[in-house]
Amino acid sequence: MDIPNSPTTKFRLGSDYQTIHRGFHLLLEERGKLNINDPVKKYMADAPPAWDKVTIYNLLTQLPNSSFTGFPD
Repeated sequence: MDIPNSPTTKFRLGSDYQTIHRGFHLLLEERGKLNINDPVKKYMADAPPAWDKVTIYNLLTQLPNSSFTGFPD
């Protein structure tokens, strides 16, 4: 296809993005900016009560197409 890109162009990133995203979080941990064992609510205070025990590690190791449905609408 010969479709030009624009500021609103959307790309399908899929699994490639997950690897980059996980690497980014590990880099932040290495630099002392976060701890992957911290609860998500430490960084998102308005997260729902169902997330009280969810850690960054839990999210980073979540498999695609799994049964986790704790995200708010």
